[in-house]
Amino acid sequence: MPQIVQEELVPVFEAARQGGVQTVLDVVTPGKGEYLSKLEKLLPHVDVFLPNNHEAELMTGEADPVKQAEIFHRLGARTVVITMGGDGAVLVNERVRLRSGVYPVEYVDGSGGGDAFDAGFIYGFLHRMEVEDCLRVASALGASCVRAIGTTPGVFTRRECEAFLREHTLKIERS
Repeated sequence: MPQIVQEELVPVFEAARQGGVQTVLDVVTPGKGEYLSKLEKLLPHVDVFLPNNHEAELMTGEADPVKQAEIFHRLGARTVVITMGGDGAVLVNERVRLRSGVYPVEYVDGSGGGDAFDAGFIYGFLHRMEVEDCLRVASALGASCVRAIGTTPGVFTRRECEAFLREHTLKIERS
C-alpha cells in the first residue's frame, strides 16, 4: 500500500477495462497509515477488490467487515470481498450482500490461505461463475492451503478442488 500511486495505476486500469480485461486489486497494509486516500481514484476502475478484514480496518477505520465492504463499494469497486480467515468472507456488489462460512478442514498453517482464496475467486470470476460459486471455489482453495505447512503444499489441484466441491457444501447467507 505505501507504494501505490493512483495517478500511475488509474491509466493502467482504465486501459485494461477499455481492452475488455477484468481488473482485480489485492493490497497489503504493513501497519497503521493513511490508505483510503490512496485508493479513492483507483477503486472506480476495479472490478474485484480483495482485502482481508484487518487490512480493511486499517484502511477504513471500521471494524465491521460488511461496513468495510460497503465503504469500498461506495468508493467505486464493483465487487468487494472481505476475507476473514476462519470466519469466512463477506461479499458486496450492486446486486447482493453475501456472508460465507468456511469449509471444515484441519488447520495446520495459515500462510498463504488468503492468497489461495484470492486465486480461487479470480478463477471463478474469469470463468464467469456466479459470485456464490466464486466464493465456493475461493473458500475451497483457501481451506486447502491451510491444511499443510507453507503457502502451496496443501493447495488443491483443479481436479482435487472439483471433487472437494462436489462432496462439501459451503454455507452462504444473503443479507
